Amino acid sequence: MRNDKVWQLIANELATHNAIQCKNKWKYLKSKYYEKKGNMSAKASGTKVMKFDYLEEFDDLFKDNANVIHVAIASSSNGIKNIKEIGSLTSTENQKKRKKSIL
Repeated sequence: MRNDKVWQLIANELATHNAIQCKNKWKYLKSKYYEKKGNMSAKASGTKVMKFDYLEEFDDLFKDNANVIHVAIASSSNGIKNIKEIGSLTSTENQKKRKKSIL
């Protein structure tokens, strides 16, 4: 099924907006989501905090997307554990590189 047909089906279900309006709204929300995720990254320190009402919903939709920068949630003890594991892996790899460069 082509995207145009999908947007038309969505518009028919809503019955308040046409397919182009639905498509444009989706593109706008998606761009704001990516902007918010970039705003939350470590590289964005000092920038004004953005508000995005649908953050959790979009996180669920894009959780497997490699283009999205995922951050740890403070209330997630598993997330902290995973971050520590990743940190220990990278520090081990760095130590191996340092040893090779010394030799």
